[in-house]
Amino acid sequence: MKHFICHSLGGLALLNMPAAFLTDKNIVILSVPVNFFESIYQKMNDYGISPKVMRITLDEISQDYGLNWQDIAFEKQELKIGGHFTFIHDVDDPFASFGDIENCCKKHQCQLIATARLGHNGTVKDAKVIRQIMTLNSTNYANEELHAGDST
Repeated sequence: MKHFICHSLGGLALLNMPAAFLTDKNIVILSVPVNFFESIYQKMNDYGISPKVMRITLDEISQDYGLNWQDIAFEKQELKIGGHFTFIHDVDDPFASFGDIENCCKKHQCQLIATARLGHNGTVKDAKVIRQIMTLNSTNYANEELHAGDST
């Protein structure tokens, strides 16, 4: 496997792979929610639910699976990001801030392709975006084995 194309939480899942696994791959991540946990906390707060409920739930899940939920957060994994990463993100994404991924791409010197009016899920359905993915980095993805990770 040389190429990975992931959407949303599939991108976060891929980032949680060991750094050595990601090093020699061409990786395209669409609509990644950089501040996923913060967004969940904010949504719960907006609905009047105490952040403590979320923390307790995440802590229980951590115990069930033998891991610490904070360790899977984007900021704990972002040091794995480099020039072999391309992010595609819509400026109007209501679930994942464009500004967050824009800052990340500047920080880690990776490619960012911005779209408009596609929203969060529209990036995976848009013919123009699909054509861009197929020609990224002068690599002919059409003749390579592709592995998709999508969490919509």
